[in-house]
Amino acid sequence: MRFATRGLHVRYPVQEQWAVHDVSVEMVPGQVTWLTGALGSGTSTLLLALAGLAPRLTGGSRTGTVTADDVDVATISPLSHGIAYLGPSPALQISGISKSVHDEIAVGPMNLGMPREACLQATQGALHRLGVEHLADRAPNALSGGETQRVLIAALLATAPIAWLLDEPFSALDRASTVRVQRLLRELADDGGAVVVACDDANIMLDVADRLLVMHRGRIALDGNPRELLAGDAMHALGAGSTDAAELARDAGVTAPRPVDRAALLELVASRGVRGH
Repeated sequence: MRFATRGLHVRYPVQEQWAVHDVSVEMVPGQVTWLTGALGSGTSTLLLALAGLAPRLTGGSRTGTVTADDVDVATISPLSHGIAYLGPSPALQISGISKSVHDEIAVGPMNLGMPREACLQATQGALHRLGVEHLADRAPNALSGGETQRVLIAALLATAPIAWLLDEPFSALDRASTVRVQRLLRELADDGGAVVVACDDANIMLDVADRLLVMHRGRIALDGNPRELLAGDAMHALGAGSTDAAELARDAGVTAPRPVDRAALLELVASRGVRGH
């Protein structure tokens, strides 16, 4: 699925300024596109607009166009069109009608009209792929934040979407779960899916993303290779964070381009003859 916006503006109710301002961009299948920026930069609003949920659910107004495979997203139901959206507050997306995690994950396939056997297979496959089989009999409202996040990703996976729009999907995950979801996103893109992720943690996205879009005051300010942008100064100037390695190098007075991962930082330290104690 190919997303495209042309002259997109989105404004929330009772706000004078556009949350997204004159954005024209394409996001293509087979890539993980990473959105980041300072607080209030517009990444979450752009995801909502791509899903057709802003201003449909949020209220406010939209001008310009947003299409998924040339279809206006305002005219479709995201999930039935193959678009999976995960918001920044996963608990709000729990259906409230299921007594168990297994049934919660089955809600999407059932709503899409999958045959019973296919629905069961999709549910079991999603439980396994997200490593949440042990939660199958638990009540959805009894899960921790990280468990809820993984269960909702599994619920979306069970519907076999061809596009993913994820807002801070790692925010409540432990290290093991983070690695599992990183691997999943990479696999989804490698299988031809369009994956768009808003995430503030550069350390997590460094080896996942193919493309980095940095937003600033509702606009796309930077668009390029993640490693190249993280190694430079432009993101810092816009209030967007880099990796721990790049920040350490910056604090030590290293000029751009800086190392962006631990291995490259250690190599730089070794090349300068600095020894740790």
